[in-house]
Amino acid sequence: MTQAKNGNDVVKDWLENNLQSLADIVAETAVFCPIDKFDSIKKANNETTAYIYYTRRGTKNKLLIRRTKPKEKKRQIVSQGNSQVYLDENSWINKDFKKITDMSGCKNYQTCHIWPGLAYKEKCFSAVANIVLLPKYIAAFSDFIPEIQDILKYRAYDLFGWYPEDEGVAQPQEPKHYPKIWTKPDSREVSQKTVNEKLEIWSTKPQSIVHKTIAIIKQAGGTIDRKEFKKKLTGISSKPEMTIASLSSDAGNSYGKVFQGVDDRITICSEYMALINKLWK
Repeated sequence: MTQAKNGNDVVKDWLENNLQSLADIVAETAVFCPIDKFDSIKKANNETTAYIYYTRRGTKNKLLIRRTKPKEKKRQIVSQGNSQVYLDENSWINKDFKKITDMSGCKNYQTCHIWPGLAYKEKCFSAVANIVLLPKYIAAFSDFIPEIQDILKYRAYDLFGWYPEDEGVAQPQEPKHYPKIWTKPDSREVSQKTVNEKLEIWSTKPQSIVHKTIAIIKQAGGTIDRKEFKKKLTGISSKPEMTIASLSSDAGNSYGKVFQGVDDRITICSEYMALINKLWK
């Protein structure tokens, strides 16, 4: 008889050996509020917290329903003392935070709260330093994996100098598995220093698509015909053209501009050639 497994235990065992890889994926794909927009929202609030509007999650959520507290409908405005409070379940936040980060046209990104348990605090629910966009496939990591929550907390604190101190939360400390490389929040571009660091990481992962892609062009002497390159990538990448494009740009969530295209040839950028020759044996 097969022994019953606990899914949480399986994941915990996997994380013991792969947490850094998971953290790196989050760091490369997470989208935070641009610093200048954080500053302008904070100034408009005239407070230490930069929040989009005075809002919280409604108590219709079954986990918070109490006999002494009536249910509240989502997407309405209720009176609370002398203030008007928006009740949201992430719909407004998701729409407006994507506008702030210029991600409105992007699909399969979810708005995630960084500090758990604060969705019912009016100044924390829409605090832009408490929000991050993550690809849908990995968004749940921010809810269920404490180590991922810790790296997001420290990243937000490092960017904005803010944490929910008024709620009794301790100042974040740099976690053991904190990634060295993060996508920049202002322009989501990658610096040369960051690409160098990425190359060092990719060189240690010979089974990865990026490692194999760079290996092909390195073995060809640093330059290769685009059609031949795409043909060699067949079987390594399901979307060869996209892989090449992502290694040829600093924009968005691209890997970084390691390659450049000249006519019908793809060439390793000269500033990275020496490092790639050193790292890719």
